[in-house]
Amino acid sequence: MKPISRAISPCPVSPTPLPDVLAIAEGLAALVRLAELAPRLEVALARLERAPTLNTIPTARADFALSVAELCRRAGISKALAYKMIADGSLASVTIGRRRLIPAAAARDFLARGSPS
Repeated sequence: MKPISRAISPCPVSPTPLPDVLAIAEGLAALVRLAELAPRLEVALARLERAPTLNTIPTARADFALSVAELCRRAGISKALAYKMIADGSLASVTIGRRRLIPAAAARDFLARGSPS
């Protein structure tokens, strides 16, 4: 008996070119990175929703003044910057006993300006 020899024929379907495979792999890697970032993005969006606005500072209520710490929390600035602005006169404040308070009107003006002057 003679051995049957088969000729190797080319693949009927042409293989995917290498650049297309790399593009697909890069796209998948980007999707994986986005999936990993999703929880952090949700936290950031929640913080933005709670960001201070002009309406968060009272106009005529019992809390007509804010502590320096409260102003810093609402405005997103450091205490050092707040005290520096108080010292140079760009942020009005009053001292009652040992406590430094920022009048609500001064806090609203500060937030309306948008940046320390």
